[in-house]
Amino acid sequence: MVRTRLRCIIACVLLAGALAALPTQWAQAQTGRDAALQISWEVRNRFRLFREERDFQLHVESARDRSILASEQALELQSDGRGWARNMVNRLCIDLSGRVNEPCSRDNVKESYLTPIDHPITVRLTGAVPVGAICTWSFDDGDGPQQSTFDC
Repeated sequence: MVRTRLRCIIACVLLAGALAALPTQWAQAQTGRDAALQISWEVRNRFRLFREERDFQLHVESARDRSILASEQALELQSDGRGWARNMVNRLCIDLSGRVNEPCSRDNVKESYLTPIDHPITVRLTGAVPVGAICTWSFDDGDGPQQSTFDC
């Protein structure tokens, strides 16, 4: 009993020491004069099981500001009670017996389901973007930087 209590006290002291050693302010990105502008990005079609991004986006939109149960109920209403998966079950990177399709054609691009060579992303400039502003984006995928210029 005494040993267990002593171990508990020691563990609590070690945990408190570790928490005290954490920085009080987390690291942040450096910001310049235009701190209101930010780059936001996300991986497209993050759930690799879906062949088409629209199936993933259906779940993203359904879950926005809802609990899991409320999301399921919203999907049920959209499918008239026939099951939200019925329309997408044939658009998965597995067949009906559960075998992985190799390669899998995702958004009309054939790729390895298990070992893809890249992950498409969407990048946006958010904040108070000046009207008519032009942005030059530079991305380096390992083969050297590539630049593109677009309206912000």
